[in-house]
This record gives sequence, C-alpha cells and structure tokens, in this order.
Amino acid sequence: AWSGWIRAALVWLGEADPLANRRALEANDPEREVLRNLLTAWDNEHGEATVLAGELARRHSDWTKTADRHDPLAEALDAIPRPPRADLTPRVLGKYLQSVRDKVEGGRRLRRVGTHQGTALWRVEVPAGGFGGSGGSDPNPSREQYRPVSTETPGVQ
Repeated sequence: AWSGWIRAALVWLGEADPLANRRALEANDPEREVLRNLLTAWDNEHGEATVLAGELARRHSDWTKTADRHDPLAEALDAIPRPPRADLTPRVLGKYLQSVRDKVEGGRRLRRVGTHQGTALWRVEVPAGGFGGSGGSDPNPSREQYRPVSTETPGVQ
C-alpha cells in the first residue's frame, strides 16, 4: 500500500510513473516471454489437468519429426532454454519446470501438485480470485485423478 501511495503522489505531481519502466522491461524480458508462452499454450490445451514432464517431452519430440509444425504447445516447449544441441528430455524439461514453478506470469502459474509413480505431476493454474489459494482445485490430486494426456501430435496420423 505504501508503494502505491508514493507512486500515486509522484504521478499526481507530474513525475514519471516509476512502474512504467518496470512494465516495459517485464514485457520485453525473453525469459518471462518463454514462460508466458508456455503457460498460455499449456492452459489453452490442458486447462488444469495434471501432466507429466515426460508426456510433454514426448510431444515435443514427435513435433520435431513432423512436417506440420503448427502446434502452439510444442512451439512453446521448443523455446525452453537448454544446453546447446540438447534434446528436450523429460529430465531437462523437469528441471526447467522446477525452476519456474509457482512463478506468476500472464495471470497463470505452474504448480507441482503431487506425483504419479514417483514422477512429478504439473498443472497450470489460473485462479479466479488471485493467487492466495489453490484456484478452486485440489492442490494434491490422488493417483486416481491423474489421466495421461495423449502424446499424439494434433493433425498428424
């Protein structure tokens, strides 16, 4: 609240908005853009369904072998930073997901929500009332709630 008052006072006095530069920097941050694109594509495709990193890594691998390259989620996965000439393996993807878990970007966040056969389950959340709670979903799904997503690439048979 204090920062809001100071900012409002500065803007009221005709000074530059101290958050204007911050917002411009955030909008042009490549790391944030990668995460924002991933969370958006993941949410559009899977909603709040739980997913294993291996499923996404397989999807990316299948996508790299197809002629039809239009797949927003696979494209977002392709932009994830990794060592030079390294494939997007489940381990590489899992490390990235771990590094960005709980970061809010574009009104979404990635949550680790349990395990399935010893492997982390991940979900993108878009909470209705802010990020104070679990977004209306069970934060610890049981194994019975996990349903594997299809690894088939859309449009490819």
